[in-house]
Amino acid sequence: MWFIGINPEDDLTDPSLLSRFRTQRLKETTLDDIIKEIIRQCVEKGIIKGTGISVDCTHTNANTVKLVPERVMKRLAKKILKNLKEETGDIPEEINQNIPDYNQIEDHRQAKETMKNYLEELIETT
Repeated sequence: MWFIGINPEDDLTDPSLLSRFRTQRLKETTLDDIIKEIIRQCVEKGIIKGTGISVDCTHTNANTVKLVPERVMKRLAKKILKNLKEETGDIPEEINQNIPDYNQIEDHRQAKETMKNYLEELIETT
């Protein structure tokens, strides 16, 4: 808005005004090109020094791990054991706390079956 002489706090007279400015005035020029040119001129005139770089980033939590059935069953088993310990104070000896490591099983079907059997056994004994 500053480039076309409008105060940023003012309302636009027409919502398409900035789009028209971008398409009709800037044509092939991108906003990155404009920013680079402004920075180049500022460095050239000594307003800023071109000795550093600043990176803007946003931190987000992302779950990038694929939830395969085996992983879901492992998480469920951990929750069952945790809740059992919280409710009773300790996990009885007859309950198998050794959750199978499905990652060590190369055959996906076998890994899923192993986790399913362990989870069924865990549910039956709790």
